[in-house]
Amino acid sequence: MNARLIHLLFGTAIALGIACSLLVWPIATRAAPPAALPMSAPAPLAATTAVTFTVNTNLDGVFASACANNTPDHCTLREAILEADVTSGATIILPGLLAIERYQLTIPPAGTDGGTVGDLNANAAMIIVGKPTIQHPSVVIESLISDRVFNIGNGVPVNMSNVAIRNGKADIGGGIYNRGTLSLSNVTVISNTASSGGGGIYNAGNLTLNDSTVISNTATNAGGGIYNGANLTLNDSTVSGNTSGDAGGIFNGDTLALVNSTISANTTSNAGGGIYNRGVANLTFGTLNGNNASAGGGIYENINGFLTQTVTLRNTIVANSTGGNCATQNIVLQSNGYNLSSDETCASYFNQAGDRNNANPNLGPLANNGGPTLTQMPQFPSPAMDAIPLNTNGCTTMTTDQRGFPRAADGKCDIGAVENGVLLLHLPLIKR
Repeated sequence: MNARLIHLLFGTAIALGIACSLLVWPIATRAAPPAALPMSAPAPLAATTAVTFTVNTNLDGVFASACANNTPDHCTLREAILEADVTSGATIILPGLLAIERYQLTIPPAGTDGGTVGDLNANAAMIIVGKPTIQHPSVVIESLISDRVFNIGNGVPVNMSNVAIRNGKADIGGGIYNRGTLSLSNVTVISNTASSGGGGIYNAGNLTLNDSTVISNTATNAGGGIYNGANLTLNDSTVSGNTSGDAGGIFNGDTLALVNSTISANTTSNAGGGIYNRGVANLTFGTLNGNNASAGGGIYENINGFLTQTVTLRNTIVANSTGGNCATQNIVLQSNGYNLSSDETCASYFNQAGDRNNANPNLGPLANNGGPTLTQMPQFPSPAMDAIPLNTNGCTTMTTDQRGFPRAADGKCDIGAVENGVLLLHLPLIKR
């Protein structure tokens, strides 16, 4: 059986076997928690390395040294982070006590933000790990107070994996405000709100998303999904269903390496439905589809007086945008070839080898096509399929798509974040 057909059958089997969606979160129920225990001030711990704290309750509270001592029902997520703040290099385990486990922040902000109230402050190197899942995380960290969920301190390296971050509220960075070096792997940032910028995430440091999703977040001003003011990298990730005044999906004010990623169905009332760029952005094997704006529904490039600003695209789909797929202000987008636009708004930029304009990529809906994130797969017939010859424009060096499935399974690569699993048969024309 052909390799691409095998991958199609495998992806279909996964889709049928996993009946879950990021847009609907089941609510777990459990017996009412016991009354909160009296709180005490956090006690400083001796500085050690390679310490692991396992959270053993979903209550919110501060109980001095409870995690270091593994005190039953007292090692809260907040306490674990407070102890990790004085124990550089600690690992925090969120085991997930139920099928869907929610760790809720219930202590409202008050006075000076020291981590004992309001949001969770990561001020030292740490790793936060939830229960591994096949697709979206089952461990949810959510705010029930008028504050964001996570605040990552200046220069602090933090790795998070297998968790969802939900319902945060702040002026900037409703879900996460990052000033450190933050890596998210299989993380979902969902339903957070910012009254200014960065509904899901406000990044003022170094931020990397791997196999992660930023969905259904809202910002009043800019960056419904992500506001990037420093360095941002998206690998195999999806930004979808976010809204903002400018830049429904991503506002890039500095440096949006995007590889094998999908920007879909984001909305703004002004410019840049998918991406609003005022920095340097490089998009490779990307899919920008169905984003909405008054101008530049897919991509809006604003020079803002700096000639170094640019968006460079390679092997990328920009399609089905209200307000046009591409719009710029006194600057041009740059094509490195094999890009596809469904309208003519990118035609003056998409003029390199393999570029196509006014071409319908015939994308399927945002769905579980296999892998850890929701994606949009080109359907037959699509001009995006088998459009890039082997050994051309990264069709050899990029060996997998957004789902982790092989690229160039039949000797050619598809344009966009996802490879279709159907083998195209190019039959010779036979004259009678």
